[in-house]
Amino acid sequence: MHSLRRTWESIANDEGVSELDQHVLSNHSFGSHNVNATYISQHIDHLAACADKIDAGITRRIRGEPHRERGRRRDRLQSVA
Repeated sequence: MHSLRRTWESIANDEGVSELDQHVLSNHSFGSHNVNATYISQHIDHLAACADKIDAGITRRIRGEPHRERGRRRDRLQSVA
């Protein structure tokens, strides 16, 4: 289960999703890392757009398609031991 979570977080980072958005979407607390983050309110539409970005990144990797924004080819997803 944690391997999937790590993969999801890694792809979120590659897709340019902010650390704060990653914390919220993965249900991690974020106020302990940066007290200023507790003042930020995120709209559900914004979080849905971030989740869609991650989903598109996962789909591209499964298909073996190149990463569009950076022009680099990404390897297919592989399981980790």
